[in-house]
Amino acid sequence: MKVVTPVTIDDSRLISSNATESHPAYDAEKEYKALEYCVVGRTVYQSALGIDTSAIEEFDPLKEYLTGDKAKSLDDAAVYGAISGAIGNDFAAWAADHLFVKGNYCKIVATKKVYLSQGGENPADHAEWSAETTYAADATAKVTPVYTLNAGNIANQIRVYKSKKSDNTNRPPASNLTGSSPYWVLVGICNLNAPPDTSVLYSEWSAIVHYFAGGVRKVQSDGAAYVALSDNINKPPGSNLIGSTPAWKRLESFDCNRNEDNYLWSEFDTLNVGFTPSEDVALDSPLAWKKLGVCNVGLNPADNIFVAATSSTEAVGAWYKIGSTNKWKIFDDSISTATAQPDFIEIVLDCSGCDTVALFNLSALNVEFAILAGETVLHEETVSTFLDDYTSWDEVFFKEPEFTGNIYKNFTASYGTHLKIKINAPNGTAKCGHCVIGLGKFIGKSRYGIKMGIADYSKIVTDEYGDTSLSQGKFAVTADVDLWLPRGGRPAVRRYLEARRATPVVWHMDNQDEQPDPDLVVFGFYGEFTTTIESFNLDGCSINIKGLA
Repeated sequence: MKVVTPVTIDDSRLISSNATESHPAYDAEKEYKALEYCVVGRTVYQSALGIDTSAIEEFDPLKEYLTGDKAKSLDDAAVYGAISGAIGNDFAAWAADHLFVKGNYCKIVATKKVYLSQGGENPADHAEWSAETTYAADATAKVTPVYTLNAGNIANQIRVYKSKKSDNTNRPPASNLTGSSPYWVLVGICNLNAPPDTSVLYSEWSAIVHYFAGGVRKVQSDGAAYVALSDNINKPPGSNLIGSTPAWKRLESFDCNRNEDNYLWSEFDTLNVGFTPSEDVALDSPLAWKKLGVCNVGLNPADNIFVAATSSTEAVGAWYKIGSTNKWKIFDDSISTATAQPDFIEIVLDCSGCDTVALFNLSALNVEFAILAGETVLHEETVSTFLDDYTSWDEVFFKEPEFTGNIYKNFTASYGTHLKIKINAPNGTAKCGHCVIGLGKFIGKSRYGIKMGIADYSKIVTDEYGDTSLSQGKFAVTADVDLWLPRGGRPAVRRYLEARRATPVVWHMDNQDEQPDPDLVVFGFYGEFTTTIESFNLDGCSINIKGLA
């Protein structure tokens, strides 16, 4: 058996190659969309993003965003979707001369708020109360203030009343709402010229709401209201009133038990204005933005490999690592990934210090080898891949021709020489899964009884109903071989194999070099080995070999 340790093929060893690459080189200024490819060095990458950001604008801190809107953040090269402000475009801005009936909304961009009107009456639907009019039961009348107080004061608002009795004459509604037998009941207050931020019905404080500076919330348990001094979340007002940066200030004059009918607005939603996406990202709380993905611009694939999200972490990275480029697939550690080229593949390698070349997973009619010293051809040879293993005339005439996938050749080791390899597939596609050059070492003579097989990575799944699905996958060659070693050679073989732990090498198990059986040439690593003392003049070695897929 010979073992060939591959030399590393890099730019200094690879003199030339006609293999072309179908994917473009990485462009740091380009925005890559999902599933687009690029090349960095010897590696092909595929964009992991699923968002087409070409039509998405950069975040504008002065713009009002609605739910579903998207923006690109340059802070972290990400795309965000707005999750608050969904109804912002459905609401008119508040105006003093606009009547808001109960259930109407308005927005005030300056305070980033949307408000819901609690005033429920339209004054146009009711006549002005008059002392000369006699009102029947359930008749309505409105009372318009004849004086003006501060804008938004509840006393400024038109009130609508309903008569509770017949023969209701010259009894002003405001002074006849109480007593054992009142004449009037207040139906509603007209919401006109009442700024929402000064006429708001304060809602109960909640631990999951993001409060902004200036916002007011009430705490029913202590009968008080508090104004936020800074943006905060999950900071109970009662326990965050002191310190160098208190979050809340108590409003001493507030009465939680006030008549809520006397308030014309309640806070409904928060407008998405000025909330930086990278800072106001929603996780478990109702903030302004949700991260949708990463903008794939300027993210070098080699430094941004995609890692899927887990239950506790977000997905990171922007690129999938696909594998080697077409030019370099022939030199990676996989047999199944192959360099492919129409008609032929031609490579020239610096073979200094090497005496062996092996090709695996070939698809070709023949392979031409030439040893060159400058322009001088020292040796050339053409090896056919055709398998002439017919056993009958029927096979000669009717069997589809078969070709070997492996070639193993020896040549004389020297320095300053080049090895030219031309893999020919006329009118087809030439392919080669792996090429190895290196220096071979004889470690022992293979004994009869070599066991060859494969490790199959196909998927076979049988469901609960007994239906079976089969999906053909890759496979790797396996071998178990026993060797005869000359007495005294056992320690050297052991040291040689120990130094090649977890290292793919070429295992040439045939005892002849000129025309070795291609099935007895495997590229892989050993699983385990044992050495034995067989007799007074012979040692032995058993090796378990696992090929690469």
